[in-house]
Amino acid sequence: MKRYIEIIVRIIESRNLVPKLASILLAVILWAYISSEKSGEVKFKLPVNFSGLEEDYIVSKISHKYVVVEIKGNKDDLKNVSSKNIKLQVDLANSETGDYKPYKIEYQKIDFTDDFKVDLYPEEVKVLIEKKLTRDVRVIPRYSGYTDKGFMIGRIRVNPEYIKVTGPGSIIKNISSVYTEEISVDDRDASFRQDIKIEKVNEAEIEYSQSKVNAIVPVLNFSEKTTFEIPVIIRNKKKGYKYLFNADRVKISVIIPENKNISEDSFSAYIDGDEIQIDNDEFIRKSRVEVMGNIHIHGDSSEIDNLILSGTPDSVEIVVTKE
Repeated sequence: MKRYIEIIVRIIESRNLVPKLASILLAVILWAYISSEKSGEVKFKLPVNFSGLEEDYIVSKISHKYVVVEIKGNKDDLKNVSSKNIKLQVDLANSETGDYKPYKIEYQKIDFTDDFKVDLYPEEVKVLIEKKLTRDVRVIPRYSGYTDKGFMIGRIRVNPEYIKVTGPGSIIKNISSVYTEEISVDDRDASFRQDIKIEKVNEAEIEYSQSKVNAIVPVLNFSEKTTFEIPVIIRNKKKGYKYLFNADRVKISVIIPENKNISEDSFSAYIDGDEIQIDNDEFIRKSRVEVMGNIHIHGDSSEIDNLILSGTPDSVEIVVTKE
């Protein structure tokens, strides 16, 4: 090996190659320096958008909601580039439902030259697609605080009593009610109305038909409380269906105002068949479905209605079969 090195050194010295090699090396270094001074890169973190998905379907899960975009090119030209110049898109026109699988991310240039090199990290996202479901859910009001001495909060009513929620079927089918934010009743000694916000959960996945409801809060002067047990019936049964449930009575807690006699005959309880949503595909497979039905409790007048504090249970499981 030493002999070969000596031969190479003699050739370089005999042909005066040292200055030439030094010149080439300096030229390469100078070119690299100039190139590095003229080129640069910018990075953006951009959201992933979806196209081509049918209206009845929705993306319920995604591995990366944001992707890093790296753009390389001339430094001076990059000064005019912003996140508005590029849009990330995933085409779901030929997607499959129920499988959590990867899809390629495409980028769209907006007022953007082809001289730039664009890289995405990652280049793919995993997506789960589900059928979109909409259902009516009950709005349950909540309150906090203490009324003035000698007063009590009656049953709070909201308008509307039901709102629509829309989203992935796996989430929506497990939602039967939503809650309001807490209504303060501190030191109240008279009934009042108030707009109150819905407490939204999974807001990124679920669309709510309303963000607020109007609450009617009865503040009542009372002497005592009592309970009644009243029967539960089903109204508005769908023709051809049979409804079976075990809890056929509900226990209600009511306020008894001073100098007023109240009996269980003043109240009624029912489940509304129009509110029971039946999955036809499941019904065809099983010839029966199990659903939850909300129990509605009413007084025979608005004054009596305000005396209701609570009902137990507030919902029951119903088995729906063909007659």
